[in-house]
Amino acid sequence: VRECIESMDRHNVNSLLVTDQNHRYAGTISLKTLKEAAEKRKSGSVPEDEKPFYTITRYITKDHPVSYVDEEAKLCFAKLTEADSQYVVILNHDQSIAGIVTDTSVAKALADVIWGDAL
Repeated sequence: VRECIESMDRHNVNSLLVTDQNHRYAGTISLKTLKEAAEKRKSGSVPEDEKPFYTITRYITKDHPVSYVDEEAKLCFAKLTEADSQYVVILNHDQSIAGIVTDTSVAKALADVIWGDAL
């Protein structure tokens, strides 16, 4: 858990993409989730089945939409807007991570199409 928080701080991000031992997408872990868990721990309200805190497995979620590298951009955009998410995880067909498409990157691309290089 500490390693995740330090990595988020070092890279100025609020979530991380997590892979399994075979480098396949396993989900995401958010700073918000880790902070909530830390607060529960500090208050002493952590149930026995949520201990130990030092492993991240229980905090990994698959809340973010996923697209594949060969999907149409329009479909990826729809997933981004419909899921009310800040990003879509882009996967290769072997489930390895190819990257992400963020709401900011889409907004910049749209602005570039509309207004050109003015921004």
